[in-house]
Amino acid sequence: EGLFLIGGPDRGHGWSPETLEAQISAIAARHRDVHWRAASSRRTPEGFLARLQALALANLETVPVEDVGLDWLPQKLAGAATVWVTEDSVSMIYEALSAGAATGLLSMPQRNSGARGRDAGGRLLAEGLVTSFEAWSKGRQPAPPHEPLDEAGRCADWILSEWRPCDD
Repeated sequence: EGLFLIGGPDRGHGWSPETLEAQISAIAARHRDVHWRAASSRRTPEGFLARLQALALANLETVPVEDVGLDWLPQKLAGAATVWVTEDSVSMIYEALSAGAATGLLSMPQRNSGARGRDAGGRLLAEGLVTSFEAWSKGRQPAPPHEPLDEAGRCADWILSEWRPCDD
């Protein structure tokens, strides 16, 4: 199974449904043996999932955010070999990496060069933890991280190392 996690426009990213649709179509067409689910988020513009449904790709299912519960994403991430996330969705990128999935970034138009998502995506690309759509289109496949990220554990370790009990 594979997932497409679709965010939407924000301060740092615009929206190009044509570009995103083309990227998703290309990935689903190249990997016809994979059952893909495209899930929207609260920021996904209305009508985008209908555009994907209109493509009538046999291996692509659309999942509106309104139709899933809180446990849906963790369950699907656990069973997904590959996850493609729009580059605006930093939290979903980290969730995919934390699940140990091979993670790709779907390109979105840039609005602000200093935006949080672009900075985080650039660091993850530089570290080889994610694969850009451009690199994928030239033959590079997303690979799972050597070890799943453990951001909660990393934060807990930092808090414990910084916290010093008060002496009475």
